[in-house]
Amino acid sequence: MLVGGSTPRAPRRPRSVGGRCDHAGMSERPHLTIYNEISLDGKITGFDGDGVRYYARGFRWHSDAILMGSTTATAFGPNESDDEQRRELPARELVGLPPGFEDLVYEPRPVLVVPDSGGRLRNWTHARSQPWYGRIVVLVSERTPTEYLDHLDRRGIEHLTAGEERVDLRRALPDLGRRYAVRSIRTDAGGALNGACSPPVWWTGSR
Repeated sequence: MLVGGSTPRAPRRPRSVGGRCDHAGMSERPHLTIYNEISLDGKITGFDGDGVRYYARGFRWHSDAILMGSTTATAFGPNESDDEQRRELPARELVGLPPGFEDLVYEPRPVLVVPDSGGRLRNWTHARSQPWYGRIVVLVSERTPTEYLDHLDRRGIEHLTAGEERVDLRRALPDLGRRYAVRSIRTDAGGALNGACSPPVWWTGSR
């Protein structure tokens, strides 16, 4: 099922209502919508989900950006080997769309945003081949290894620093709005990252 709901009229601070996070009083931050497939008893794991239905419905919800956990992003494909990482960046070749999904790609294509301050993901060549997204932005911290930042540069992946040791989403979200004109974000993540709707909003990676 879809998680959604109306936005509260005048909350004093960000809060999660009906699956949506309202940022009244913090208008510089994009509006964040949590999107999940859940069971009737409110669980998001432990049952057989329908991935086709989940993504078909999700991409009907047009957003400027998709916030994805690093665990979810591992589904793009395996990490490149050390030898592959040293090779020149190949030209971007988009994979074909599944039958019935052709009308779900919209323009401008959303920015894919992935927090990964630990430098976990090395599968960006696979991620770049996905037809759903425009640019890809990795959220990092001041402690993210320089070697990983260099890897992102070699792979044509932009990165945005927000936070000292871990990614501070409360800093990152306004920066995404200012730098990339992002006004709305939909999540594609597990429960931990989705819980970032409520402050404090720190993140190292994972779902």
